Amino acid sequence: MGWIAWALRRLLLVVVLVSAAAAIRVRTRDMPRFRADPAAGPRGVFHIHSDASHDGRVTYDELVAAGRQLGVAFLVFTEHNRRPDRLQPETGPVIVSGTELSTASGHLIQLGLDSVPNKAMRDSTGLTDFLHEQGALAIASHPESPGRAWAGSDAGLDGFEIASSSADLRFRIRDGYHHIAGPLAAYPVHRELALAQLYRRDEAALRRWDARTDPEVIGACGTDTHGWIEPRLQYRTWQVVLDPLPASDRLTPDQIVGRLSEGRFFCIASLLDGGTPRFRFTAEGPNRTFYPGMEVSPDSAATLEIVAPVLDGTATEIVLLRDGSPVARAAAPTLTYDALEPGTYRVEIVARLPRLLWGHFEAPILYSNRIRVQP
Repeated sequence: MGWIAWALRRLLLVVVLVSAAAAIRVRTRDMPRFRADPAAGPRGVFHIHSDASHDGRVTYDELVAAGRQLGVAFLVFTEHNRRPDRLQPETGPVIVSGTELSTASGHLIQLGLDSVPNKAMRDSTGLTDFLHEQGALAIASHPESPGRAWAGSDAGLDGFEIASSSADLRFRIRDGYHHIAGPLAAYPVHRELALAQLYRRDEAALRRWDARTDPEVIGACGTDTHGWIEPRLQYRTWQVVLDPLPASDRLTPDQIVGRLSEGRFFCIASLLDGGTPRFRFTAEGPNRTFYPGMEVSPDSAATLEIVAPVLDGTATEIVLLRDGSPVARAAAPTLTYDALEPGTYRVEIVARLPRLLWGHFEAPILYSNRIRVQP
């Protein structure tokens, strides 16, 4: 039996050596980085839960401190069926308080309402009408996430969460635990690279959003932070960047909700964070510039103009979509599109991201909101 022990020792040695080589390879894989633009607008994190939610594991103060250390401008808290009264911190991010409502149809984020609808209202078909009457927004949380999809009507929604780091994880688990074995093994070695493997295009959520052609129906990206991983790291999976404010303006919760409701923001995959990047998507006419969230007539805008962020370390592609279908692509940092036809236009920036050991995969790392060209 001595040869069996000898073989097992050799096998163990091979496993140790291969594991060490893999760890070194993972550790030395470089992540691409956005090039910072000092003129970029304020950025923040959407969809956060503290221990005021039944499944939150981190205190509000700890979550605010994580945002302060990361340098984000605002945090959007969405406690489950609660809206605690909270003072704005003296320093650090501006706090927006919303609620993630548990309804008979799934989870719905409301922003702009100081109270929480009772359970009967939450489960009624008139919930979105009620929220609108109160001046609040209704945004479907992770609308296609396994086990947590939005099963209600899309007609009354003001937006969809088109990307979610927690939903990305649930998609991978649904497809088989072997899809997360690699990221879990790599996490202690290179946490950014491990989490970046979860980036994916949520085709079903995007189809639901694209079916709502009104440009005021927004697409938001959230983290669904609960404290299962370090908040500072989860904050960096997806962030929203507001359009720049006038230099004289001080950022307030009302301004943040206003910018979100108007679609005057874009989403970025912040694990690629080297600073807040530039991005611009406009419709240009002879006398006026139009921004996401707006509707234009064919004779008031001649071109769509896109200025993409600079991403050091990898190739990127601008993808312009009309009603959810690509109509133009460009590898250059800018794209001008003058073949305007009626429809709702938006932009995705796609990048080649590193796999754990070798090779790359493509994933959207930026989503714009939308401009509609009228018939």
